[in-house]
Amino acid sequence: MKRFELTQEYFIVYPNNTEIVGQTDDPELCKAIIDAYNMMNYTKDTLGVNNWYLDTLLDSKVQRSSHPFLNLGAGATERGLLEHAAKLKAVNVKLKDSVGHLFRRIDQYLPNSSKA
Repeated sequence: MKRFELTQEYFIVYPNNTEIVGQTDDPELCKAIIDAYNMMNYTKDTLGVNNWYLDTLLDSKVQRSSHPFLNLGAGATERGLLEHAAKLKAVNVKLKDSVGHLFRRIDQYLPNSSKA
């Protein structure tokens, strides 16, 4: 089980340049940029939920070790974490698809980029 730390600062290109993106003469490229940005933020948020599950599980186990008579629902948290893992995998696939689509649109927009 791993924690993932991402902050909004990783995704600054689009929000700091929305006016430039809006001036792009390829509406499909604009849409691909926005979709990829939104998918990255969704992935970050989904990882945050994963971290919450991990923190809750760790807190529960620490409290149970200090007070073994307490049943703090660690089993439910573990099940939630396992269910959330499936969502993380699905989000990862969608993110890869979104970024792949963005790169293909960039390659079409800049036909000479692959020759550089």
